[in-house]
Amino acid sequence: MGKLSERIKVVDFGYDARGLLRKFVDFPWKLYKNNPYYVPQLDTYFLGNRLLGAVGLFEKEHPFAKISKVRFFLALDGDEVVGRIAANICYHYNEYQKEDAGFWGFFEVIDNQEIANLLFDRALQFLKENEAKIIYGPANFTSNYTWGLLINDFENISYLETPYNMPYYQKLVENYGFQKAMDLYAYKIKVHVEDEETAKRQKYFEKLHKFALKHANIEIRDIDVKNLDRDAHIILDIHTEAWSKNWGHLPITEGELQDIEETMKLFLDRKLIKIAYVDGKPAAFLWAMPDMNYLLRRRGSSKFWNNDYFRIIRALIGLKKVPRIRLIGFGIKEEYRKLGLDALLYYSAMIDAQKNKYYKESELSWILENNELIKAACIKFGGVHYRTWRIYSLNL
Repeated sequence: MGKLSERIKVVDFGYDARGLLRKFVDFPWKLYKNNPYYVPQLDTYFLGNRLLGAVGLFEKEHPFAKISKVRFFLALDGDEVVGRIAANICYHYNEYQKEDAGFWGFFEVIDNQEIANLLFDRALQFLKENEAKIIYGPANFTSNYTWGLLINDFENISYLETPYNMPYYQKLVENYGFQKAMDLYAYKIKVHVEDEETAKRQKYFEKLHKFALKHANIEIRDIDVKNLDRDAHIILDIHTEAWSKNWGHLPITEGELQDIEETMKLFLDRKLIKIAYVDGKPAAFLWAMPDMNYLLRRRGSSKFWNNDYFRIIRALIGLKKVPRIRLIGFGIKEEYRKLGLDALLYYSAMIDAQKNKYYKESELSWILENNELIKAACIKFGGVHYRTWRIYSLNL
């Protein structure tokens, strides 16, 4: 058989290698075949779908390709895929953050340090050749997509747009030499009032809500699906300002915003997306979504019965009965941060969520570990910190 290092071949490729990209996307299906908690992304998300009019993240026509340089890597043992990784230089990030950074992500591998090291070596070689001075990961591709290595709570299905990975990845990453850069927290909150403490908390928010709306010129509006693009741009403007000082933040580009709209519009619940206006001016937003991961989970191990069309049909049929919500985005412009808009938006969204008997719990994530204000708000809302992802860094 020969030594493992002699058998393993790492191949690199770009957007035009459709056959290798298909192997890249298919590998996790094999790796997680017997793991009931892993929910694979739709193939369409990565590879696009002409019939559905979708451009995939791994296509050169995707908005991210216009602001970055990307390389993909597969580890092969003969004809068998045993690992994968991608590396990228995001010019938009480096210009905004004033860094010479590179990112690695989409990391999946069998439990073997030698193969993991080979993949990291090749990814870092590419990033060095492109003048990166500091490396962050895992990032798929940046903070505007999915990022972070799950380091606990492996026996639950991840929520929409949050990563799941094998428990042994932390060992592989840290043994290579990557150091912790930042942790991202998830808080879980029950949607319906189930105990006296929750009832008291809701009464408090109800009084605060009524007082603020009566004595301040504050208005909370649901997103207008007929004017989705207009409201999405309002949210983008608030998000860009509110998150400008957050670690790892990267403003969403116009092209990425259009992609988000196209992806989300089929599954959004307009009562869960709120914009707060103060004196008629947009001041804050809260964006929550039904948890499509729960609906898109696999049924058995057959790839045929789990193809995109069957999974999307199952999701659309089950959409009104999904039991989980994820709070994806939240932000308040700095000048309005002492008005209690966080509580008003949360209360408004939660009251509307309670009108749906199927919603049972919600997740608030990814909360930066150094964002004490938002962490305190999560606890104030009744949230319990239950899950953590870790971003690693390495200086070159």
